Amino acid sequence: ASALLPENTLPAFARALADGANALELDLHRSADGHFVVAHDPDGRRTAGTPERIRELGLARIKAWRLPHPTGAGEVPTLAEVLAAFPGVPMSIDLKPDAPEQVPALLELLARHGAEATTTLASFSARVVGRIRRLGYPGPQPAEADATRRLGSATPSADIAVMQQLRADSSARDNCHLSPS
Repeated sequence: ASALLPENTLPAFARALADGANALELDLHRSADGHFVVAHDPDGRRTAGTPERIRELGLARIKAWRLPHPTGAGEVPTLAEVLAAFPGVPMSIDLKPDAPEQVPALLELLARHGAEATTTLASFSARVVGRIRRLGYPGPQPAEADATRRLGSATPSADIAVMQQLRADSSARDNCHLSPS
């Protein structure tokens, strides 16, 4: 879908689901004012042409970014917007920064949207995965899949290798981070 629409945008996710994807895979970063935004990169350099870092900006500034694409510009969505737009759609969410202190707010947001049962949480950070587990996240976790049973129980480099293999195994159409049906 990212070949047709700007990656990680609401229209790209909708298109991928319309084209037969059965789940969304997305990456999160947290803005300076506490909003979880959907973006693969920690800054806007590649997608919006700005070196500004998400963690240093408020949501209003991030929303002002335009994601150029041949079909038109897109907007960086918040996780709340994605959850509201696609209720009940299975999601795999990767909390990108090594910031376990962000986990409670993420779990609260998922609970508020009733998305726990359909949202798998993951991270390249063993500290984040450990915090998700310690807080008793009731939704599916990477550890429930055979390939990820080692996450959080080995060295960070082993966790990274497992996550890289999972990402390679589950890579979806284009660069939109979607799981085809």
